[in-house]
Amino acid sequence: LDRVTSEGKANNFEFELNRKDRKNIYFEASCRRYKDEKTGEASVICVLRDVTDKKKIEGEIIATKNLMENIIENSVDALMILDRDGYIIRVNQKFKDISGYGATQVVGKHYSELLPEATEVQPLLRELEEKGLIVEKEITARISSGEFIPIELSAKRIYDTDRLHHATIVVARDLREKKNLQAQLLRAQKMEAIGTLAGGIAHDFNNLLTAVKGFTQIMLLTVPRDSEDREYLKQIEHAANRASDLTKQLLTFSRRVRSEKQPIELNREIRAVEKLLARTLPKMIHIKTELTDKLTLINADPSQVEQVLMNLAVNARDAMPEGGVLTITTDVVYLDHEYCKRHLKLSPGEYVMLAVEDTGAGMDPEIKDRIFDPFFTTKEVGKGTGLGLAMVYGIVENHDGHLVCYSEVGKGTVFKIYLPSYREVHKVSEDFEGTDDEEFPRGNETVLVVDDEESVRKLSVDLLTSYGYKVLTARDGEDGIRIYREHQNEIDLVVLDFIMPGMGGDKCLEKLLDLNPEVKVIIASGFAMNQSLRRVLENGARGFINKPFSLKNLLKIIRDTLDEKGDRKQNVTMYH
Repeated sequence: LDRVTSEGKANNFEFELNRKDRKNIYFEASCRRYKDEKTGEASVICVLRDVTDKKKIEGEIIATKNLMENIIENSVDALMILDRDGYIIRVNQKFKDISGYGATQVVGKHYSELLPEATEVQPLLRELEEKGLIVEKEITARISSGEFIPIELSAKRIYDTDRLHHATIVVARDLREKKNLQAQLLRAQKMEAIGTLAGGIAHDFNNLLTAVKGFTQIMLLTVPRDSEDREYLKQIEHAANRASDLTKQLLTFSRRVRSEKQPIELNREIRAVEKLLARTLPKMIHIKTELTDKLTLINADPSQVEQVLMNLAVNARDAMPEGGVLTITTDVVYLDHEYCKRHLKLSPGEYVMLAVEDTGAGMDPEIKDRIFDPFFTTKEVGKGTGLGLAMVYGIVENHDGHLVCYSEVGKGTVFKIYLPSYREVHKVSEDFEGTDDEEFPRGNETVLVVDDEESVRKLSVDLLTSYGYKVLTARDGEDGIRIYREHQNEIDLVVLDFIMPGMGGDKCLEKLLDLNPEVKVIIASGFAMNQSLRRVLENGARGFINKPFSLKNLLKIIRDTLDEKGDRKQNVTMYH
């Protein structure tokens, strides 16, 4: 009304009224000042138009626009809108996150400045021209750091009402995380396949070494101490022991090694190893420890933790032939969902972190990708087996841990190991060794040896008969059941190979227990203790011995098992 009074009119203004039913309605009004020429009276004429429905539609349009803005800005994929000539007119937040470019840096630029050579893009442009659409095409794009990253690209041309090209919507998905997980999966599958192969080879080698080591020890017992042949036999025994150590390393890598886990403090283990390293590493290598005093316990095998530390330290030593700094660090970290999502087999939670860092030459990506492969080494012939880091990998996996390596040529290497905080306790068993004749226990019972390796059967007969036992042999599980059924009243003990063709050791044990629930069975295996073997022990076996076994260990476990009394589950004997 003020405007009408001062200016004489007011056009197209809106106002809101509350109706009697309390419903709001909106009007658009135009008013003019009018003066009656005859009477001279002034008045105002207003024309009102109900625009309530128009306001409602406008509100819905604004809400829809805001919703679309939120969808675009919060999309999990990068969005880019191009005009008809290919110039960028809009990008969303995810685009900025992935590329590192802000809107002001890219809006107004041609898309080609962010994409690689035309040879990769041209086929996509032709497809877009012909079909108006491209779906999930993998290309590379340059981000603000200059790095080229893999992206999955989809695009659709938008047309106006006259079917003229108006704009193009481009959707880009960052493939780095997907590629990383695929690489981890392929590596895990490769390591699993190699581990299975390595475990099988180690098992077969252990069978052969059982015969080599056993017959050598028998000969050492019969050859005079002043004989020249004794030294040759000692060399054979030494070589067999070294070969046995090699198969143990293969089994460690393949995670078929027994882990005697118990709650331990990692810092204490590190301090013990540090003293050993100080005496064994070259003086020009400085050992530095940064150990947190807030460390939680871990559930781990102390000897295997020592193996990990020693192998990583030796690896660092070899990377620093001219000297340098070896840093061992511990910390307590929380691995969140985002980190675990990028790494296979990890669950969110609290972990103890162990880092071993050197200031050596570092590695290029090609070498770094292969460092955990068994027998891969960059050292000179004779300077290493290539099993050190493979063992570290196997031990960490066997402890439900996570191992990563960071390395750059000229800047050194750091291995980081994440082990879950302590959860439960496992009992530790003892090992026995010895070769003195007077320590070997004797007997006069009857033993059935079931083994598919003829050399192991021959060794068992020669050894056990020389110590007073009567021996029956079977070449497989089926043969073992037949012989046991025929001589059940004579047989006092069964030594049963776990891995055999046909009826395996587990099935053979079941049938033996069906024939005689009180039968005494010792399991022998080239594999170390695992879930399958534990299950067999729980189901009725009286003992377990690792191949290749020493004569004393075999004789002692046989004697102990024959002499035992009471509940079989409370009297399981193990030798390694």
